[in-house]
Amino acid sequence: MHHFVMKESFYSWNEYSFHFQKKAQDVDISKNVVLGLLHYSKNLYDNNVPTIYDTKHLSYLTGYRESYLLRIISRPQNFYRSFKIPKKNGHTREITEPLPGLKSIQYWILNNIIAIIPPNKFNNAYTKGRSIVTNAKYHTKQSMILNIDIEKYFDNIKHVAISAFFSNLGYNRDVSNALATLCTLNDGLPQGSPSSPYLSSLLTVDLDEKLFILSRNWGLRYSRYADDITISGKFHPGTIIAGVRQILIESGFKINESKTRVKKQHQRQQVTGVVVNRKLSVKKKDLRDIRQSMYYIKTFGLEFHVEKIQLSKHNYIQHLLGKVNFYLFVKKGNQELILYKELLISLLKAEE
Repeated sequence: MHHFVMKESFYSWNEYSFHFQKKAQDVDISKNVVLGLLHYSKNLYDNNVPTIYDTKHLSYLTGYRESYLLRIISRPQNFYRSFKIPKKNGHTREITEPLPGLKSIQYWILNNIIAIIPPNKFNNAYTKGRSIVTNAKYHTKQSMILNIDIEKYFDNIKHVAISAFFSNLGYNRDVSNALATLCTLNDGLPQGSPSSPYLSSLLTVDLDEKLFILSRNWGLRYSRYADDITISGKFHPGTIIAGVRQILIESGFKINESKTRVKKQHQRQQVTGVVVNRKLSVKKKDLRDIRQSMYYIKTFGLEFHVEKIQLSKHNYIQHLLGKVNFYLFVKKGNQELILYKELLISLLKAEE
């Protein structure tokens, strides 16, 4: 492959093509090769994504040496670190985060390729203007709520599907494989990668369309937030769950049976942690728990709590801050929560 860098900041394809051919002539590339390269580049141009001919070209675009990219591609597991964060049920979740260089490359892929594609309209996660609250609000005042969790959601979005995604945008086989490898770990999407969320959403559009049609045929409402599926209305639980299970299996996923819930109006109905029976609200127990945690921190100090739960101070503060921000999503302007947020941010800054 002949290597020279072309900036794609021209106003039209004709201008790009003209400058490309002129530069190719300067470095003595044959006309047939130039026409082949332009044909390849035109497909990418039409999809509004950058031209990438090979890993050397990708190295120019990302600002990292090709040898570094090739080391990541050959042994991606060497470029991640793992840590644990607490879950609502008291257990922990392992997050695998890319090291700074790889993370920077993944951000480039996200911002320049993946996020160029319009978002999945059914998935309320990872999309500007949508949130846990907009997802929950769609299901208020419903006679029944069905919550289904997709088991190992990120893990089951495979390298072959991701490579096909890049290939469908027009990238050649080697580039598609390289981009997919830079975004995956152990044949799945790593949860700590910046490119994983939006990529996962784009790769599950077909799944959402099938689940939407299933719900619509029964006169029900359907939405999803990452791995949380919600269906609401009046329905026979066994029939709908069986239908969802079959669609998930056909799409390479399965239900986490232990997290499947059906709640009627006289019970507490929740969607992605938000109570939706009559209006959006937060569980009283959750508010009590955060008050207790903040009381212990203010009274006994941060060290006390961290030692008790065996987490780093930074991760624990981030965990509490995430909860407070979530509650503030629902209870906007709540002064108590605003004070908690300010204290946690100050503690986080003290740890830097």
